[in-house]
Amino acid sequence: MENIVNGFDFDTLKINITGGELRNDYKGRKHYVFTVELTGMNKEKYYLPYRMGTGHAVKSATGVTIEPKPKNSDVIYALLMDAEAGSMSFNDFCANFGYSNDSISAFNTYQTCAKTTDIINSCFNKQTIEQMKIALEGY
Repeated sequence: MENIVNGFDFDTLKINITGGELRNDYKGRKHYVFTVELTGMNKEKYYLPYRMGTGHAVKSATGVTIEPKPKNSDVIYALLMDAEAGSMSFNDFCANFGYSNDSISAFNTYQTCAKTTDIINSCFNKQTIEQMKIALEGY
């Protein structure tokens, strides 16, 4: 499957997406769970979760549900959004996303985003990150 967005070929990135189990979240909503493996510039492996709602699944002509598989561009877009949030100060993060800066849950979410920032910066050089951001504007 070709995955070129605004001239950037996302299939050239070192990304391995596995899984696709249908699960329920803590509120009982169904979603597909994948594991994204990124290889850092230092060859270190990083593993991140990626989730897709059931609206991405399609039914075949015979009525069988065909599970979705995210494209590299889908995954990178989500990771870049998380990384952008993680690069803010905690107070700015809370203000921008409507969290209380006195919330442990908000702080845990912020820390997850900050970890994603570190992983993105470990896996891609600044030029590649900028190229991906430009390609994914309005995605």
